[in-house]
Amino acid sequence: MKRNIIFITLISFAISNQAKACEVCGCSLGGYYMGILPQFNKNFIGLRWSQNKYYAYVNHQSQGTEPEYSNDTFNKIELWGRFYVSKKWQVFAFVPFSFNHMKGNEDNVWAKGLGDITVIANYIILNTGEQTEQKFKHTLTAGGGIKLPTGNYKQEVDGLLINPNFQLGTGSTDFLLSTIYT
Repeated sequence: MKRNIIFITLISFAISNQAKACEVCGCSLGGYYMGILPQFNKNFIGLRWSQNKYYAYVNHQSQGTEPEYSNDTFNKIELWGRFYVSKKWQVFAFVPFSFNHMKGNEDNVWAKGLGDITVIANYIILNTGEQTEQKFKHTLTAGGGIKLPTGNYKQEVDGLLINPNFQLGTGSTDFLLSTIYT
């Protein structure tokens, strides 16, 4: 079993270097994707990592103006988990830590630290996953949560506020709606 876990981990790292995704991601501020949650009726706690890269190059093709470029990398390590409060209620918590790098013509900026903490509570509306006689198993949950402004959202360089997508947090308290169907 231990050998299988190590093998799968190594294959995952090898594949992740080849992965491509849509550039319209909102960079580091989103990403509350739950995925398919195994062992639906169990508590869990885990770490996950994500990386987004953005490359831009603009050639103004005018005299006296140099081309502009930006190479931005957004890394996030997130402590997250699910805890059952009762048989029908589950609570998810997300605690992100980001380390971002923005390098361009004029900028070479690093930002690292705690992001915005999120807590979501879901009510289990339907769960046929525990019924062995069912050919198809369905799970439906719905709920809501809150995102707290715990991440820095006022980082400046040379007295100027840096791009909002590069900030570690949003500076706002947000109320979220959640549904999960598996």
